[in-house]
This record gives sequence, structure tokens and C-alpha cells, in this order.
Amino acid sequence: MTETMEAPITNYAELRARMLATVSREAALSEAFYRHLFELQPAIRNLFPESMSAQQLKFTHTLNTVLQLIDCAVLDPTTGSGSAAEDSELAHALAKLGARHQHYGAQPLHYAAVGEALLHALDEVCQSRLGEAERQAWRRLYAWICMKMLDEAL
Repeated sequence: MTETMEAPITNYAELRARMLATVSREAALSEAFYRHLFELQPAIRNLFPESMSAQQLKFTHTLNTVLQLIDCAVLDPTTGSGSAAEDSELAHALAKLGARHQHYGAQPLHYAAVGEALLHALDEVCQSRLGEAERQAWRRLYAWICMKMLDEAL
């Protein structure tokens, strides 16, 4: 496990538990996410199709896939860390995600709004608001994900 992989994962188990609590409300999470995103950055709306139904499904699928890959790479219960192969799979998936978003027209400046929209959506959909420590942990994890996505895209 590399140091860069371990650094952002502080409190990851708590973050994952929070995310799992929203599974039954994925539609509400994706709807809240895009509503907040378009409020924060109205110009981003032009990058998306008029009907957001399919996009909302892609959002929850992608978010769950990334979190599952992080689970495999980070939370091996027998060792407390993931294998090099799992780290590589995660890095490859994030690189592909970054390249795909670049192709769609996403700019590096959009990433901050996406992170904030995700926090707003989690606050709205979860039964209790995120505490400051949890918000900071989400921000660290999201910043690390963005770094991996942008490494490929830039």
C-alpha cells in the first residue's frame, strides 16, 4: 500500500457506512447531487443531456463502483490494506473515469463544485447531517480521487 493511497482514507469505514445508508435512496441522492451541482455551477448544465434519468443512474453506479474498488484496495480485513493489483485496478478505473470526463468537456475547475454538490446531497439525503470531521474526511477522499482522475486527463 502506498503512502498516497493511505493518506486520504482516514475514517473511510465511517464514510462507507454513511454511503451504504443512502443505498435505498440512490435516486434521491443523485437528484439532490445534480440539483446542487447546477445551483453551484449553472454553466455545467450544458454538458448534460436534457433528460437526466440515465445520467442519474450513471452517477450512482459510478459512485458505488469507485467506493467498491476503494473497499477492495483499502479495507482488506486480513491485512488492513489492499494488494498492489487492487491498487492498480483502482488507479486504472479512476484514470479511465478522468479521461471519460475530459471527453465530456469537464474542466479541472468543475471538480470542486462536484465535491461540494456531493456533500450537499449527502446532507440532504442522509438521516443526519455530516459532522465537520466527516465532511473533512469526504473532502480528503474526494480530493484524492480527483487527483487520480486529473492525472490521466491532463
